[in-house]
Amino acid sequence: MVYVLGGIAGITGVASLYLIVSWTYMKTHSMWCLMSIFAHVIGTVGLCYAYQVGYITNIYELALLYMLEVTLFWGSTIDKLYYILPDEGAILICICGFVYQWIGNGDVLMIVVNALCMGGLWWSLRWFSRGGVGLGDIKWLMAISCWLTSVECLALCGLSSVIGILYSCVWRVTSPNHTYIPFGPSFSMATILLFICPVGRWL
Repeated sequence: MVYVLGGIAGITGVASLYLIVSWTYMKTHSMWCLMSIFAHVIGTVGLCYAYQVGYITNIYELALLYMLEVTLFWGSTIDKLYYILPDEGAILICICGFVYQWIGNGDVLMIVVNALCMGGLWWSLRWFSRGGVGLGDIKWLMAISCWLTSVECLALCGLSSVIGILYSCVWRVTSPNHTYIPFGPSFSMATILLFICPVGRWL
């Protein structure tokens, strides 16, 4: 059943990509589009596997995580194409995160503290890098922190930075004329990896 859900999620991912990207863009950038769809399907099947083996405890959490994955996929696609992360996505992630923590009996005060700490950290990086981190990135990272524990927030910072460095190296080689590297795909991938393989199980 969970893999049926994964297949439906994959089809939804294709549909969402089609709605976001014009057909002309898909024809001229077909390889990137196929890679994005493949990554979305892998993430969805990974979440279904995590549910099947007991990492995710109930169907409600799985549904919320799927909403998170689709929103991250949608936001990453927009960030990749237009260098902007919509505030609507951050709001949706934040609301779903609070519901997710409420279902799992999470500490609401700790959620707020995590979000503020995450915002302060990345705002400092924005200041030191003179605008190297976008405001949209900060808002989305604060929203994502509503889903995570304090340790997972630190892991998200490190993992997304490593993925971002690797991604920027590939981006520089394939698109040397571009000076701005979107960070949305990096922290989106890191977030899904944290839910497929939680930090608590590493420790």
